[in-house]
Parts: sequence; structure tokens; C-alpha cells
Amino acid sequence: KELSEKELTKRISLTIEKNSLPKEKALAYEQFIKKMIPSSWESFAKKQVYIALGFLMSTCALLNIAHCPLEGFMPLEFDKILGEPDYTSTVLCAVGYEKEKTPYVKTRLEEKDVFF
Repeated sequence: KELSEKELTKRISLTIEKNSLPKEKALAYEQFIKKMIPSSWESFAKKQVYIALGFLMSTCALLNIAHCPLEGFMPLEFDKILGEPDYTSTVLCAVGYEKEKTPYVKTRLEEKDVFF
């Protein structure tokens, strides 16, 4: 979702207020955020999604819940299906319990083939 100037100013003000930032630090923080937003906000937001994905996958692993992150999808088409025009899909993660165990054995490369 795009952040309007009004929303951005409100969020900056809230951060400054909640952290009791002195004027010079508050001004520096505001300038930094406003400089960063136009060019890299989307990139920053997408990276934040991967932090949440990591926590989701860790939690699933601890609870023995099957999970699989998925990137090979068409975000624009997926967004149409979701019907949320203000948001953009970044990554999917299938989560659930296996109905039955798969007969396939997981395979991994040997360490010597991965690390040099």
C-alpha cells in the first residue's frame, strides 16, 4: 500500500513522541525517513515480509506443521484473486498438516558439494 504524506507524517510524529526524541534527533529521523520512502519503500517493505516469513516457518517447524514458501507465482494475478488493490503479494507460504506421509525421500547435496 502506498503511504500518503499525511500517513507518513503521522507515523513519524508518533515514533518521535513515543521515543521522546530531542528536536535535533527528531529532525534527522524525519529527514532520513522522508528521503528513504520515495525510492525504496517498496523494497524495504518486501524485505520486512521475509522477516515475518522466517518467524512463520520457524514456528511451524517447532509445532511440526508442514510449510513451504513459494515464490514462483504471478503476484499481479494473485492480487486480482485476493481483491485487495492497495496491496501487493510478495511471497506465499503453504501451511498445514499432511493428510498422509509422502513416499518420497528428501534428498540433499553432500556438504563437500555445497561448501568449498
